[in-house]
Amino acid sequence: MKLLMLSGDRDTVLGKRGPFYYMQEVFSRHWERIDVLTPRAAGSVTTRVIHGNVWFHPSEKGRLGIVASHAAGGIRLAREHGHDVIVSHDYGSYYNGRAAARIARAAEIPWMSELFHVPGIPRASNWKERLEPSICKYYVRFAMRSGVGAFRVMNHNELPPFLRRCGVSDSQICYLSALYLDFDTFAPKGNVEKKWDLVFVGRMVANKGVAAIIDAIAILNKQFPRLRACFVGQGPTRAALEARAKVNGAHANITWIDWLATKEDLADLYRSSKLLVCASLNEGGPRVTCEAMACGTPVVTTPIGVMTDLIQNGTNGWIFQFDAKSLARAVAQALGDAGAYARAAAVCRDAVLPFEYKKTIGLYARGLQQLAIDASAGTATAAAAGAVL
Repeated sequence: MKLLMLSGDRDTVLGKRGPFYYMQEVFSRHWERIDVLTPRAAGSVTTRVIHGNVWFHPSEKGRLGIVASHAAGGIRLAREHGHDVIVSHDYGSYYNGRAAARIARAAEIPWMSELFHVPGIPRASNWKERLEPSICKYYVRFAMRSGVGAFRVMNHNELPPFLRRCGVSDSQICYLSALYLDFDTFAPKGNVEKKWDLVFVGRMVANKGVAAIIDAIAILNKQFPRLRACFVGQGPTRAALEARAKVNGAHANITWIDWLATKEDLADLYRSSKLLVCASLNEGGPRVTCEAMACGTPVVTTPIGVMTDLIQNGTNGWIFQFDAKSLARAVAQALGDAGAYARAAAVCRDAVLPFEYKKTIGLYARGLQQLAIDASAGTATAAAAGAVL
């Protein structure tokens, strides 16, 4: 079978070997040919081929012209190569889905729209994110009018209820995880020194909730005056967050690191910490929590993305309700009860074992292929190889 993808990835076109490049190394084995339409990357419009059968086609147009550019290019490719199915990675202005709708209609190809994360759900960090659910709702209804075959989601408790409120039927909601975990790298190791009490890994932006982590550390200082935290990441709020830590007395507890060079370094960091903290207001995964759990490091997290699917509060991790006081209580429970912590560390990896890299990518490919088979047979159900909700 042949696949046409509409992706936001720019790195591969520029020759960078990021997560999407390596995902395609496995994914491409399930297809005769994959064509990927991408945004223009630093002005480059050169087609790039990877893994022998994956073709990347950057748009010739910028953001304003990308829908028309992708639609024209996708229709041409579909007519030339006879793709069996289309998948669009949808977010922001939903330019991929808008273009996919045109291609699917013109070339009569079934189409799956991927919606992993809607900013503002469950919480918004600013006025723009408060508008995002309404924008997404408009897109979902547009996609349904345009004949979308299925919506791919990566969690059970967050996006499916939203899609149902938009009028999407359960037969069109397909759970196919996008957590592709390398268990050779992200795995426990014995006798690792716990250098940190907690770590945060992520971009320093408002929706990551880093301010709440800093405030929680200041609260925890009364009970754990020698608490050690490591924050890894850069971003526009980094300077303000460091200043906040100095003001509220948490600065001496925190070591700041800009980035880690390899995934092996990241795994070492997870293993050297007692906890990973995620305070995000909204996320699709998040991936870092699942990587940490794969290393045997329990997480303290907000109820976002896949976390409510995976975490049993107090058993294999801890869930808190977005604010610093709630976070401080959860961390105190984890660090203050050695028995409960040991039990959580022993079982947290079990929750992410279904997301083994090659297996999960294979399920994704089969879900798309099943959509094509169902469409060819005139079957109403979508992507039966996945977990249709």
